[in-house]
Amino acid sequence: MFRGKPRKVMTLDELPTWSVAGPDSLADHPIPAGTKPKFEPNAIINSKVSFWMRGDSSSLAADAIVNAANSGLHPGGGICGVIHSAAGPELATACEKVSPCPTGGAALTPGFKLPAKYVIHAVGPIGEKPDKLESAYKSTLNYIDGEKIRSVGLCCISTGIYGYPITPATHVALNTVRQWLEDKTNQEHTDRVIFVVFEPRDVNVYYNLVHTYFPLSKEELEKSSAEPEEEGEPKKEEKPKKETPKEEESKDETKE
Repeated sequence: MFRGKPRKVMTLDELPTWSVAGPDSLADHPIPAGTKPKFEPNAIINSKVSFWMRGDSSSLAADAIVNAANSGLHPGGGICGVIHSAAGPELATACEKVSPCPTGGAALTPGFKLPAKYVIHAVGPIGEKPDKLESAYKSTLNYIDGEKIRSVGLCCISTGIYGYPITPATHVALNTVRQWLEDKTNQEHTDRVIFVVFEPRDVNVYYNLVHTYFPLSKEELEKSSAEPEEEGEPKKEEKPKKETPKEEESKDETKE
């Protein structure tokens, strides 16, 4: 996936929050028709969340990043293999000391050679098991303590070789994070939760579902809709004006 390529470190300052990036994304990724938000717009929560599309967790300089791990916490394929490769062999040794980890749980190790200080090894389910996937995300978020961990880069848990379909998995991920951030204490402990989305198919799903769980404020929507139309953009068809009886009479007189 990323092996052999030089990694540019991505800092939080370089990743805009959803409150900033959301309105800017609407030109290329408009809100899907029929979207019904499950939560009220919340500017504070939207300022705690970022989406790094086509991102690489192993190059993210957050307090912690998430590894989609197996219950034995052994180095594997996909993002797990990338993280172990970038962190160095010390990560596998550290994993041996905290394994095994049950499905739906998470374990913490240092990040070693990674830009992130820590790695949270979240064990997702094999196949579509919403309660276990939700538990894996909650177990991850609960490591945000407001002290040593205030920012976390999430990966798409269980959507690779574990076979969890991407659309229902994304619903679980977005809903779990949003519900967790509804708690005021959790908000105070959090600088940023970054959804790191790599696969192109996953990027489209996240853009389609994000407004259901992190709707933009009225001000943000008005700002984006107030921008001038681009040249060549088709104009909306105007509905024909309904004529009054007097206007109809005058037309008839003209015909006579």
